[in-house]
Amino acid sequence: MSILPFNSLAELASYTDYLVYIIPGSSSENTFRLSQNPLFQEVWRDRIEPYMEEFSREEYISEPTQVFQAYAKIATYSSYLGMM
Repeated sequence: MSILPFNSLAELASYTDYLVYIIPGSSSENTFRLSQNPLFQEVWRDRIEPYMEEFSREEYISEPTQVFQAYAKIATYSSYLGMM
């Protein structure tokens, strides 16, 4: 397992060029797409929405992206609750 070069969604957005992989049509998509949180809006606009068609391709559904998705959910969940 790799150690990711960030500790939060804010660090991901500010200091990396990582994308946030989510499964199209999932609750994670709605979390970012419908959020009023400026950070979530930025991540949706820059790191998710432009790649949604790509993310639906089968080759993106693999162990590493699932691990990253789980990490992103865990790392941001408590922050999101306070910003709804």
